[in-house]
Order: sequence, then structure tokens, then C-alpha cells
Amino acid sequence: MLITSSLFIIGLIGLWKSSDWLIDSGTAIAKYYRVSPLIIGLSLVAFGTSAPELMINIMASINQQPDIVWGNVLGSNIANTTLILGLTAIITPLCFKQLRQTAILIAHTLPPLGLAVCTMINPTLGPSAGCALLLILTGYLVLLSRNNQLPTDSEPGPTQLGPYLALFTFACIALPSFSYLVLTQATALALLMGIPELIISLFFVSLGSSLPELVTCINAAIKRNADMVLGNIIGSNVFNIACVLGISCSIQPIAWQSKLSLEGAFVLGLPIALWLFSRYATQMNRWAGSGLAFLYIAYIAYYLA
Repeated sequence: MLITSSLFIIGLIGLWKSSDWLIDSGTAIAKYYRVSPLIIGLSLVAFGTSAPELMINIMASINQQPDIVWGNVLGSNIANTTLILGLTAIITPLCFKQLRQTAILIAHTLPPLGLAVCTMINPTLGPSAGCALLLILTGYLVLLSRNNQLPTDSEPGPTQLGPYLALFTFACIALPSFSYLVLTQATALALLMGIPELIISLFFVSLGSSLPELVTCINAAIKRNADMVLGNIIGSNVFNIACVLGISCSIQPIAWQSKLSLEGAFVLGLPIALWLFSRYATQMNRWAGSGLAFLYIAYIAYYLA
């Protein structure tokens, strides 16, 4: 118990520090290339924080564990858009100025819509569906490349890029590594305390793989970097479906399960609801953030009831 607890604490410290490096280096890279922090969050940072989901799903696909494949992707996206977005909005209000752009709406909603179309055509997703999802990812990256300029009055970036690229690369490796350490030790602690394995599999895996997004977004919120928060959440959701799920079903066909209808509705409906909310509100305040966090608690309570 003592060793497990110590490793868990070490993992949390490493997770926080590596997310700090990821944000600082990502922001510096954005300024060097005169790219918006929102775009960096939507791409580089999102890909870095989605690494745990990718690694878990690749192993689950190889081992033919479709429940883990679906649960990890859908559960992580739900946690991102409710719990993580809600907690960061409680820390600092999130401005919706750039979220109102049509390009951002397309980027956020196209992957879940593409997934819905693929499952309607064939409930068992195979290599062809995987290629379609990866094609959506390609279109997403092209879309970002055309909406990436900083305002002309923005602060000048660093003169040297090398150190920040090295730090960013190291942070992308360290973040999922510490996340895995926290996940495994938290699971071990839960088993030692007698928590049922079903609860662990339903919530610890998806929440554990979302730890990089959670810590990175909270860290960015403390730094008052709202663009990085929104970019990381939206980008991670896109990568989870288009990249992680696309690669997973390319490795091993996975069948859609009717018991996941609630999760499917959440993953499809939440991005649209978030965009509609941004059309009528200038920012997400603490009350709206509390509502999102409560929605996630209600989702968990529904399963525990």
C-alpha cells in the first residue's frame, strides 16, 4: 500500500509538471510560427494529450477487447466535454469568440457525425471505416492550416525554436507515461480498498486516459490561457474519434453495441450543444461550468443506480 501510494503521488507530480512544460513550449511554438494558441491546442497539444487513449486502444484492438475500445474513446470524450471543460470554467471564464467560427464547428462535429454515418452503413467498423475516419482527420488538419494566423498586434515569439521543440517532444512522452503510472497505481489502490472491478473498468480507464487533458486544461486555466483549454478539449475529442478509433478499427473490426446509445448521443450532441451555447453567450462562466461538471456526476450516478 505504501509503495503504491508513493508511486501514485510521484505520478501526479510528474503529470502536473509535464503538462506545464507542454503548455509553455506549445505556446512558445505558436508564437514562433505566429499561430494562434487555439490552433496549437487543437493540434499539437491535443495529439500529445490523446497519446494514452491511442496506446490503450491499440493494445485493446490487438487483444480483441471492443468494450475497452469503445468505452475509452466515448468515455474520454464525455469526460472532456463535461467534467474537464466544467472544472476549467469554474477556475476561469472561457471566452467563446473563436469557438463561433464555422471552421471550429465543422472540426468539432464532423468526426462524431462521420462515426454515426459509418455505424449506420455497417455496425461493424473495419478497415474501410478506419480509413474514412483517418480521412476526416486529414481534412481537419487541412482546415486548421487555413485558420492559423495570430493577430498582427500579438506579442513577438522566441528567437530560437530548438529548445522549445525538444521540451515539447519530451513533454509529449512524459505526459502519457506519468498518466499510465497514475492510472495503474490508482487501479491498484482501488482494488486494495475493495472497489469492484466493473466500476474500475467503467470509469478509471476512461478518466485515467483523460488525465493529461484534465491536468493540462486546469494548468492552462490557472495561466488564464482559455484558447489552449478550448483547443485541447476540442482537439482531443477529434483525435479520439478520427485518429484513435480510426486506427483501432483498422487493426481489428469492432462492432457497435446498442448499450452504448446514451454515450453515442452524448458524443454527438455535446459538441453541437457547445457551439449553440457559444452563439448566445460571450463566455462560459462558473455557473455553466458547474452545470457541465454536474452533468458528468449525473452520468456516473445513472450507471451506479
